[in-house]
Amino acid sequence: MNKLKVLPERDKFNQVFELVRAYREAIPKFLQKKLDSGAALELLSVWRAGIEPASEHAPFNERYELTYNSWLWMLRSSLDFVEEKLDQAGQEEFQALLLDVHKKLESSAGLSMMRLLANPQEIAAQMLSRMQWLGPVEMVESSPRRVLARIPVCKIAERHGMEEVCKTCQRLFIHLAADPYRLRMAFRCQEGGCDLMLAPPGQTHELKK
Repeated sequence: MNKLKVLPERDKFNQVFELVRAYREAIPKFLQKKLDSGAALELLSVWRAGIEPASEHAPFNERYELTYNSWLWMLRSSLDFVEEKLDQAGQEEFQALLLDVHKKLESSAGLSMMRLLANPQEIAAQMLSRMQWLGPVEMVESSPRRVLARIPVCKIAERHGMEEVCKTCQRLFIHLAADPYRLRMAFRCQEGGCDLMLAPPGQTHELKK
């Protein structure tokens, strides 16, 4: 079993902080365009009601936990808001917006070079390492055909009423695996956590095992 490089608390905080900042910039603009400025202000008010700011003087683990909770609240409340206010086409546009936000943050410097030089196992390990901001990720199996990993305790799955957030999370990472990582991904969810399967495009049958 290959061990993943442990993501430091500082890096986990930075990743989720950048997500929160990107959401704050992109989602209100989307609602203003699709609806009006009143809708954007309404969602911002909902966000403020559920966000506890993290002190810049707090340890990184505390800042990470608070910022993670803010991200989760922003995503859940946004999904509920969009479902209430927009039709199916508008909801699909919102999902595309979320993917675009995550993809821009995931397409980090050095990833393009890594895709050229590294093999699929190394690329999968890179993706899984960066996913540790979601929670602990354990490598189960690694081979040229597929990589299996597990999130034993998922911060999303362990909370009540997060079904749509869980579905959105899976959808986002399946798309991110394809671009920018050029891998195929599948989830097998279970109570409290999930198994992750990654494979090169030519080995997609391995995801069904």
